[in-house]
Amino acid sequence: MEHELPAGGRPETTVIHIIGSPGVGKFTIASEVARRTGARLVDNHSIANVIFNTLAPDGVTPLPPSIWPFVGRVRAAVLDTIASVSPPHLSFVFTNFIRGEDEGEYGAFLEVVAVAEARGSLFVPVLLTCRTDELVRRIVTDDRRARMKLVDPVQGARLNDEVPPFATGHPNTLALDVSDRSPGDAAQEILDWVERCRGGDIEQWGAARIPAADADVGALYRQLTDYWNGRDAAAYGALFAEGGSIVGFDGSQVDGRDAIASHLAEIFANHPTPAYVVKVLEVRPLGPGAMLLRAAAGLLPPGASDLHPDLNSIQTLVATRHWGGWRVEMFQSTPAAFHGRPDLAERLTAELTEVLRGR
Repeated sequence: MEHELPAGGRPETTVIHIIGSPGVGKFTIASEVARRTGARLVDNHSIANVIFNTLAPDGVTPLPPSIWPFVGRVRAAVLDTIASVSPPHLSFVFTNFIRGEDEGEYGAFLEVVAVAEARGSLFVPVLLTCRTDELVRRIVTDDRRARMKLVDPVQGARLNDEVPPFATGHPNTLALDVSDRSPGDAAQEILDWVERCRGGDIEQWGAARIPAADADVGALYRQLTDYWNGRDAAAYGALFAEGGSIVGFDGSQVDGRDAIASHLAEIFANHPTPAYVVKVLEVRPLGPGAMLLRAAAGLLPPGASDLHPDLNSIQTLVATRHWGGWRVEMFQSTPAAFHGRPDLAERLTAELTEVLRGR
């Protein structure tokens, strides 16, 4: 191998994410990187074509929008496998077309970041660009048609000229104009950049340099309870994903970020709500870009100095990573009744009272 990626254990592995418009040369360059290093290539079409193969696309006619959730399921299975099953010594090269200025599309990028974090790998995003005249020349090939890729030069030019380019603040990012570069030269520049990142010349996103995901999700939960205590319905709702849900202490269910904010605004307007006193019990990953938090919560009625034991609960929060940070997907409060086990109820009240007294 000409330029092997270090493979001596998890800290030495690499995830390279090559991003660019259709026709820019992602697959060709990524294949060369994989050939030189032994890294596994996960091209976007190796995932999408599992579904595309059932449709026989011609590369020109638009695909039905209804297929994308199915493609997403295949992608999720691949990412979960890499994060939790693939041998720890493997490095990976991903390719994607990701639209800029789009929160949903940015989430696809963050999923690959999460895979790298789960594996303890160095993550290096590579943003490819190309002049439109050269891209149009490249996009109409038999190889692209055989791989069920876009081969319409008009559509390719539109995507390259009109769709906002993807951007990220990740410190390991390499931007590379490949209009006049051969695939071999581009691959070599990528590998040289990887070595600079690995050698510490470039600040890395890694567990030692950014807050751990459990701390981020713990902070998200603290914000949620603080906004409840501050009776700020709008800020509370803004912490949820667009399709987030809550299940209240009494079993009430509310779905959607805006509906949650409206629901809380009505409660705060008509009720003197008690304040949360909380203790985080557990934070753990569910998969790439997804975390679960469990906490014990007590409620302090207005004007009271002691918790109301009958209002104690166990709370469960599921969060996913989005453009701009973590968002709540589900927040549920279950009464901590401990039927027939008064010792557990008393113990929980004592623990939460200790938190209250320590404020």
